[in-house]
Parts: sequence; structure tokens; C-alpha cells
Amino acid sequence: MKIKKYNRDDKWVFMTMENEDMLACKWLPFLSDNTMIEIELYKEQECVAEYRAFLTKRMDVREGEFIYELQISLTDADKQMDIGSSNTISLTPKQYMRTEKEMTLRKLAKVFYEIRNE
Repeated sequence: MKIKKYNRDDKWVFMTMENEDMLACKWLPFLSDNTMIEIELYKEQECVAEYRAFLTKRMDVREGEFIYELQISLTDADKQMDIGSSNTISLTPKQYMRTEKEMTLRKLAKVFYEIRNE
């Protein structure tokens, strides 16, 4: 799913998706390679669901080459249940070493519906 509009303030990032849903995301880093993001899903200006996304950076060696990934787990905040399975997004070495908040949130938004609808 594509992002139509991207705005931010001091604490939240707001992304309007191509289906007119809005995702409000709050970045909460808690360990060096781990991050938690609070996500509120809005439909027509009403919050219909709240989630927590847990992001973990991973590095591995496969067939003699370094592989850099961002592993995403999604939890329904109200039901305290995991949603879907863990997904991974490929990262470049530069993205892995210097993770940028904006890049990470955009990647998360693009796979959010895939994870949620599994």
C-alpha cells in the first residue's frame, strides 16, 4: 500500500494511505537494535484500532554474503495478541548501520496491511 501524504509533529508521524486510512505512529526506541512503534489506525477521523510494532535489526551471513534485515512483529494493543507472522524487510548496509526514523516508518507503513490481513 502506498503513502499519499506524510506529516509529522514533535511526537507523532501521520501517514494518509492510498485507501484514505490514516496511520499515526509514535517512535519509542528502547534498545540499540530494537524499537517499538505505537500505531493508531484511523478511518474517517475515528481511531478504530491500536497496535504496537516491534522492530529488530538483524544481520546474517548467507552464501558468503552479509544480509541486512528489519524484522517486524505486530501486536493488537487492545487484545494483547500478535497479528500475523513476523515479516522481514531487506535493508542496505547503510540503512542497517544508520537507521533513519523516517525511512523505517515508511517501510513499516507499506507492509502494515500485509501483516494485518494475514
